[in-house]
Amino acid sequence: MIMERVLFIDAQPDYTRAAITENGILCEVMSEKQNAEDQTESIFLGRVQSIRNSIHAAFIDIGTGQNAFLPLDDDHTLRCGEHIIVQGAAKQATDSKGLRVQAKINLPGKWLVLIPESSGVHISKKIKDTALREELLALGQEICPIGFGMIIRTVSEEASEELLSHEAAALYEH
Repeated sequence: MIMERVLFIDAQPDYTRAAITENGILCEVMSEKQNAEDQTESIFLGRVQSIRNSIHAAFIDIGTGQNAFLPLDDDHTLRCGEHIIVQGAAKQATDSKGLRVQAKINLPGKWLVLIPESSGVHISKKIKDTALREELLALGQEICPIGFGMIIRTVSEEASEELLSHEAAALYEH
């Protein structure tokens, strides 16, 4: 017997819903509410246009017509004209202000967040079960790529080892 799987997606500005049917029977429904802190962040290769020491910031040309604002800390040693990889949520930009970006990149997934040029595996504090925390920590240490840190999100409580491993590999490849 041939199985027919159908995916339905309803994407609105403030939420996204998806449903999967198999042979006409609903088998999975997912819903996510979108708000400012949940917005997907984009990664840009930019060029430093100016550095303003008085406000501890740099302005980065990311190709959007307005320079992005990068707050600087004491660890940043940038020069005008230098290329830099930055990350920011595109919907934060306005007509009068450019996007606020950060130089520390996070690669978020549904269950995990990979952090390039970092180390260590961190488990969501909302996961209270000690045995599960230890199990997720051991798995995270096994699947976390070298040179990366990892955050295992609360929703990972319900994910299989295979899903977590697959997502870590997919985030690493992209």
